[in-house]
Amino acid sequence: MNEFVPGHIARLAAYEPGRSAEQVARELGLDRIVKLASNERSSGASPRAIEAAIAALSQTHLYPDGTYEGLRAALAERLGVSADEVVVGNGSNELIELAFRTFTTPRDHVVFADPSFAIYRVVSDSFGIAYSAVPMRDGFLYDVPAMLRSVRPETRLVLVATPNNPTGTYLPRQDLETLLRGLPEHVVPVVDEAYFEFYDADDAVDAMTLRALHPNLLVLRTFSKAYGLAALRVGYGVGPAALVGLMQRVRPPFNVNRVAEAAACAALDDAPHLAAYLALNRVERSRVSGALARLGFAPVASQANFVLVGRFASGRSLFEALMKRGVIVRPMHGVLSDYVRITIGTPEANDVMLSVIADEGARLVRPRTEL
Repeated sequence: MNEFVPGHIARLAAYEPGRSAEQVARELGLDRIVKLASNERSSGASPRAIEAAIAALSQTHLYPDGTYEGLRAALAERLGVSADEVVVGNGSNELIELAFRTFTTPRDHVVFADPSFAIYRVVSDSFGIAYSAVPMRDGFLYDVPAMLRSVRPETRLVLVATPNNPTGTYLPRQDLETLLRGLPEHVVPVVDEAYFEFYDADDAVDAMTLRALHPNLLVLRTFSKAYGLAALRVGYGVGPAALVGLMQRVRPPFNVNRVAEAAACAALDDAPHLAAYLALNRVERSRVSGALARLGFAPVASQANFVLVGRFASGRSLFEALMKRGVIVRPMHGVLSDYVRITIGTPEANDVMLSVIADEGARLVRPRTEL
């Protein structure tokens, strides 16, 4: 069938999602599954969000408000912007693709870091757009000078995930300011803050406070992670009204469903529920990272709700060994093929994972002379 599609589509590798608990339980006949693979919230969404979603189910025969006036107004009030500076999407993934569809053509070029969110490469490849994947510095830190050097006259997007998935590292305020000031005005900087709620570093920065540094800054966020609405797929972007207006022209109609919009609006109003989870994540992230280090592994310092762990002789071998014991983590690929990514779960789930990885990981970790 390859002759029916362009070459860049025929060569495209599909995005590989994390294994589901149900799938692993069915395949391996296991009763207990601990899933720490997809950076999902370790506890449920706000009860207010669930109640709002249930109430909205009575109107599933009706299309949602195609302008998403309620959600955009709620976000605008929370963020101190105007509603016409807000665009919503089916998760922030759709907004990444929407930025490509709106601002690039196959003659253009984009820049992102390596390793970073896999979707940047997938979308670039699917649209046949050239890209520069700029290697990170030691410690999986952004190399801002190298990213700026990679910008060409035909560059249209520079994508920065901070905190970065899958490394958990971030772009400090000074570095993000340098990047934004150094990008020419024909570029749209896309700052992907899917995990920004998890920040606790002193030099971390909310990109919304840097909007004056570049006329085209687009900030993306999601309700999937900290708010626990991953199943409902709601994301949002904030940018200049003219830029957002162009994205609105390209945005598919009714791209966020009525149930998801209702849940997102209610979740925004439950600050205590969000704060309790973020506090627990900070405690457990520190505990899990420390325990992994004491076991002899190499966790990367994280500002998200996951930790990247290496270096193993084979990250996939560790993934498969843990899965057979009922613990699902995320194997990495490419330059991270000797790492796994582990979501920070509940204390009980984390204890199970630490016990199993102590058994299975010891025989798969590289000798220290190789690290």
